[in-house]
Amino acid sequence: MAAQIMNSRLLIALLAVGVSGSPSCDARSGGAPEGSGGTAPPAGAGSGGRAAPGGTGGHGDIDGTGGTAPLGSGGGPLPGSGGSLASGAGGSATGATGGTTSDPPADGALACAALARALCARGEACAPFATSLVFGTRVVCEERLQLDCLARFAPGSSATPADTMACADSLASQSCAAFARGDLGSACTPRPGSLTTGATCLDDRQCDSAFCARAPDAACGACAPPTAPGSPCVRGSCSAGAVCPKGTSTCVTPAPGPIGAVCTVSEQCDVGNGVACNPLTQRCIRLALPSTGACGLDVATSTYNACSASASCTPLLAGKCVAAAADGAACSTAEAGPPCLPPARCVGGRCSLPDPSACAP
Repeated sequence: MAAQIMNSRLLIALLAVGVSGSPSCDARSGGAPEGSGGTAPPAGAGSGGRAAPGGTGGHGDIDGTGGTAPLGSGGGPLPGSGGSLASGAGGSATGATGGTTSDPPADGALACAALARALCARGEACAPFATSLVFGTRVVCEERLQLDCLARFAPGSSATPADTMACADSLASQSCAAFARGDLGSACTPRPGSLTTGATCLDDRQCDSAFCARAPDAACGACAPPTAPGSPCVRGSCSAGAVCPKGTSTCVTPAPGPIGAVCTVSEQCDVGNGVACNPLTQRCIRLALPSTGACGLDVATSTYNACSASASCTPLLAGKCVAAAADGAACSTAEAGPPCLPPARCVGGRCSLPDPSACAP
């Protein structure tokens, strides 16, 4: 369940569902395996894979604006990062296939750094499990979210350093209850851009509909009319406030259900605090992040041991964590991975960072 159980729209969603643009949750390593004879993995979560802000198929930028469901990957943003990746997690920010992100405004980098710090701080306070699940550490969280934020300054975008900073400044006062729903407040809501329906896009702020529909394994998306809870997903994604769980085709509103709550997908459980959906029992179950590198279902405790930092888990039982690939390195969208560390996505078999120049309208 990592990366794309992360997304950007809610650090939970961010950390739980997708990343930049409208990622969908693609959580795999954070749930009990289906048909394993015990508890099963959260819907959309298999035994090995990425998130990602985390997965399942949610929509949202890494800043969580427009929120997707519980954190993951890859992506989602849960309602979805510059600086050198000193920790080495995810590899160099400049190594992604397709090039690096376009140069942001002079003060855009400062605003994005502030937003990344604010998001990770709120995520750590409201969804501590998600931060570890998707990024591993607070430092990596800030680095990766800043990379995703920089991509918002794309052609046609309404984003400015000023409104990015305003969003950052507002987050400390946002309640955890709202944060868990992917609601980051009015200061963080994407404003419409200048691109019309059908135009190639990377971020919601480029579109006059404020919705860039982007598949989990695609470098670019297309501007589309906004979706509503209960409506069909568009390219495996949904607009602000909803998510598209992996393996489904309908947009749902995330809810932080506790252990034992009724569910059909993990977006109905509190993934940000270590809870996901068992599709066999249709109840929310406990997730854990063991430090041994072992992962998989623990039948005795009805717990699924996930992997941190968007790593995948293989095989389903008594598995081992497979680390996320570096930016630009080979990856796979298969359950066994290796996945990518958000905001990078596995596009054409390589981990690619969001690149506005590759998605010119």
